Amino acid sequence: MDRKKENKIIKIIAIAIMLATIPAALGIARLGALIFAEPEPWRWEYVYVSQSPRAECYHHYIKCEGLKHTKYTIDNMALDEAEELGKRPCEYCLKKDKLHKYDKAIPWLILPAEMLLCVPLLLYDKRQARKRENKKG
Repeated sequence: MDRKKENKIIKIIAIAIMLATIPAALGIARLGALIFAEPEPWRWEYVYVSQSPRAECYHHYIKCEGLKHTKYTIDNMALDEAEELGKRPCEYCLKKDKLHKYDKAIPWLILPAEMLLCVPLLLYDKRQARKRENKKG
């Protein structure tokens, strides 16, 4: 096989590896978010609370699963007010908050992983070029 075809095949393999690892990196980042990230409900300034007499939680997101089926009015209030009423943070909102933190970090997780996977292929290409030069010389 001539050198041009070999280089082209190596580059195609490198690109295929990069494209194949992106979903894996995203999945690992999301899993890491669910396991290791600490939600920060104290950073929420305003929260949503249902006026239902059975409501126990305050929510950070208006479209939260916990608020989806309420037939009562939803009030927007300061976090301190909600805690004074004895409300606790919603588990759905905490989970979404954790994932949101890691979604911001995704590019910083993918780029190093991609580079680590492609460097060996690029080094292999350079080694092959040196071997060919040594054989000619």
